Amino acid sequence: MSTFIPQLPLSIWLPDMGTPSPKPAPVMRGELALDCLIIGDEPAATSFKSALVVTPAAKAPVDPKILAEVNKLMVAARREHAAGQMSELRTKMEAILKLQPDHAQAHFNLGVLERDAGNLPEADAALRRAIEHDPRNPQYHLALGEVMQLMRHLIFAAEAYENGLAVDPNHQTILSNLATVRRKQRMPEKVLDLSRRLLALTPQSLPATLSQAWAQLWLGQVEEAAETAGRALRLDPQSIEAAVTLQISLGRLGRSDAAAAAFNDIKTRSVETWNVCIEAVEAYAQYEERAPLETILNAVL
Repeated sequence: MSTFIPQLPLSIWLPDMGTPSPKPAPVMRGELALDCLIIGDEPAATSFKSALVVTPAAKAPVDPKILAEVNKLMVAARREHAAGQMSELRTKMEAILKLQPDHAQAHFNLGVLERDAGNLPEADAALRRAIEHDPRNPQYHLALGEVMQLMRHLIFAAEAYENGLAVDPNHQTILSNLATVRRKQRMPEKVLDLSRRLLALTPQSLPATLSQAWAQLWLGQVEEAAETAGRALRLDPQSIEAAVTLQISLGRLGRSDAAAAAFNDIKTRSVETWNVCIEAVEAYAQYEERAPLETILNAVL
């Protein structure tokens, strides 16, 4: 089963703290870790200009006494979050929404808590409310897209990511996640465009390089795919997906001996290590290459 690793940072700040320095979330493999609670005031306005056309609903002035109470709840929520007291944190977010129903961050935080509890429909609803009240925050669109991916709603995931890119066209995690979705949807033209955008931002990105090679091979650009897969192998000589892409490309270019040698190496590594076998099978499945897939499975099983 394919997985992806979101890169949302954990950012916590309070009214008197200004804009935070994001603390990177721990990398977790095998499941989606949406560890991105935001406790406190909104960050300073971003420097990019949003392309998302929105007409926010006019907000009535908030009573200063209510704002003061909301700030007190935020201070308490920050302490509870640091202590890992998630049930108390949920109570604080719900209390904030009773006082200020249009508080986008509280809706967002509840969405993350629902996600972590496995309540994906409730997470979806909460994150959509956050976006309704603050459509110009790309993190909200990213979080919604990831929940949609967990629910395997690829069309809605792509829609959320596209909306996020309309706000921040260079958001690397959104670009990467959208490329993953488009690969699952077998849309190589879109994947090629997304991978090029990512590589313009991070030329040494292995995932973007692999996505570019995947798209080129699907589009029949075999020589380019072979070159790109070779570049991916130079970035990570242990990459099974890169090795598989290069092996298929060599075969389609008529370089039979090189393709056979490459396949034997992939098969040997698959027999030696089960995780490599899984990666190789997934990689061949992406290209609908049934024969080498079955050969590897027969050798392993």
